[in-house]
Amino acid sequence: MKFIHRLYRHLPWFNLPVATLAALLQRTPVLRVASAAETAIVGSPVGQMLRSVFTAAASLGAVHALAGATQLSASTASPLSARVGTALSPSVALTVTGAQSAPGSFRVSGTIPPGLSISGLTGSGGNINGATLVMSGTPTTAGTYTIVFRAWEFANQAGDASSNFNYVVNVAAAANTAPAFSLQPVSQTVSAGGSVTFNSNATGTPLPTYQWFKDGTAVSGATAISLTLSNVQPAQAGSYTVVATNAAGTATSNAATLTVAAAVVAPVVVTQPPTALRLVVGQSLALNVSATGTGLAYQWKRVTSGGVVNVAGATGATLYVVSGATLANPKPLVVRAAGPSLGALGVPGVLSDPKMELFAGSTKNTENDNWGGSAIVSNAMAAVGAFSYVSAGSLDAALLANATGSDNSVAISAGATAPAGTGAVIAEVYDATPSASFNATTTPRLINLSVRKDVGAVLTMGFVIGGATGKTMLVRAIGPTLAAFGVGGTMADPKVELFDSTGKSLALNDNWGGTAALSGAFTDTGAFALGTTSADAALLITLAPGNYTAQVTVATGTTGVALVEVYEVP
Repeated sequence: MKFIHRLYRHLPWFNLPVATLAALLQRTPVLRVASAAETAIVGSPVGQMLRSVFTAAASLGAVHALAGATQLSASTASPLSARVGTALSPSVALTVTGAQSAPGSFRVSGTIPPGLSISGLTGSGGNINGATLVMSGTPTTAGTYTIVFRAWEFANQAGDASSNFNYVVNVAAAANTAPAFSLQPVSQTVSAGGSVTFNSNATGTPLPTYQWFKDGTAVSGATAISLTLSNVQPAQAGSYTVVATNAAGTATSNAATLTVAAAVVAPVVVTQPPTALRLVVGQSLALNVSATGTGLAYQWKRVTSGGVVNVAGATGATLYVVSGATLANPKPLVVRAAGPSLGALGVPGVLSDPKMELFAGSTKNTENDNWGGSAIVSNAMAAVGAFSYVSAGSLDAALLANATGSDNSVAISAGATAPAGTGAVIAEVYDATPSASFNATTTPRLINLSVRKDVGAVLTMGFVIGGATGKTMLVRAIGPTLAAFGVGGTMADPKVELFDSTGKSLALNDNWGGTAALSGAFTDTGAFALGTTSADAALLITLAPGNYTAQVTVATGTTGVALVEVYEVP
């Protein structure tokens, strides 16, 4: 009433006709009144304002109509009765009626029964544009489900909205049906000692269980859809059936006869014995044998100083002994080229943007310029104990690789953004094999690491010996012998010195001297031979697990290209 009193008080000032007052005081019929009064207010000074009033009032009428007069209309009334496994037929059409215009969109919430969809929507909370929804599908889960619908005046849930409408779907459990066999077991003949399988399949709701019988007697434990008999003996010959059972009844399959024939035993004849091989340490070994006969089985044996022993797990026609990487058995590696992150460790003059290329022989397999902060690479670096890069955006390089052969190399150069193209850089190779999965027989091992570069003051290579026992290591500094491989500008007389993690010098060699012990180590590791009087350097030393550094410097003469190598001696 206060609203009406204020309106009357201002009406004289507005000079509005009574029809306008009626328009302002009504809701749904406002459009008709406004239409009738329009001619009376055309000349009014506030005509434009009233047109706005009428527009707002018209909108109010639409809100009122959509919010208060609308109702959910369904082709099948709520609650809807459905059954698991039975498709809705016909589909259910849903919309709202009573509004001034058809709805433009809906929001569907609540719970849609599993197996059903509403205009393609299977989960709640979705938007569907259009004037009508269609619910269809085949329910899969029994229960009572309440679906909530709300309509909007325009598409994408815009404009005026209706209230929420509930639609209930009662889904009953599937009707029980008795078992019926769709696949019958068939009669078979098998030689004594062989194996045989009887197959079957039965439909029914709920799914049936199975029990196999031989000559009318239940076979103990034979409750699967199929029956497999191994090492069949004559006593197992007979008639086999299977009974399928569920809550609606039982069904018995056709009988299948098993006939057991006498076994034909052929003697074992080795048609192709294994061939003796001579290999370099790190290569893969595959020994093959071919044989004929009945019921063949294999067991490889090894001759040792203590006698002949079985090779564990070697029960096939081929014996694989793998210590080198192959396509089928690769060696996982973490390979890095750190430049900027060395600066954070106090190293001066680092290469600002190192680039790394990985080769197998002469073929480049992959490369990396900036590591990019990859989570996979970061986790792998942490797993092998590598120091962290300064940031995900650092210009250091890193990648994960699988080595599938013995000839692999990494080339380090300046990346595109390195202004000077030179600087200190560290190249690192880590064995990324998880310790829990390492197998001394089959896991490929890193047995040799080497670095070649044009040496300034010193060429340094670090390596780590893992495990709990010591290793005999061969460390070499090659200069003059590189010329035989076409390398120019080699160091004429290198020397090599080995240090432990505390910086203590453990061993030093200038010229290797052609000793028998070193020559034998070259052969055992597959290292290329050196001339007995060459000025190359080499060390043979047994080291405990830990961190070590090999340094190559000039013994006499000038600097040049040198190669430092570290081998694990078997």
